[in-house]
Amino acid sequence: QGRPYDLIGVVSERDILRQAEAGADFDKTRVADVMTRQVAWVGPKDDINKAMDLMIGRSIRHLPVLAGGKMQGMITVRDVMRAMRQADEADIRCLISYLHDEMRKEPTSL
Repeated sequence: QGRPYDLIGVVSERDILRQAEAGADFDKTRVADVMTRQVAWVGPKDDINKAMDLMIGRSIRHLPVLAGGKMQGMITVRDVMRAMRQADEADIRCLISYLHDEMRKEPTSL
């Protein structure tokens, strides 16, 4: 059973640092020897919470976005934070609008 995508691995600075700490000779070290093979990924239709959960759960800052078996892009922790902030700001604007509308209504008698 093959993977649902053609991505066979990812190399991060963390992978390189681990090799450096182990005393690797980078003139002889191949990418295949240091890359992470169990790649976490999201699809373009996945929600931002899935990406955030994967990033937190695996302590990673970048996630490939895959569709149709091909890499479509990369989402970063900064992208996730920006999306969450925009969603929070939209919620705050809606709440403020609601409160203003409620304050304009005439008080009801008891």
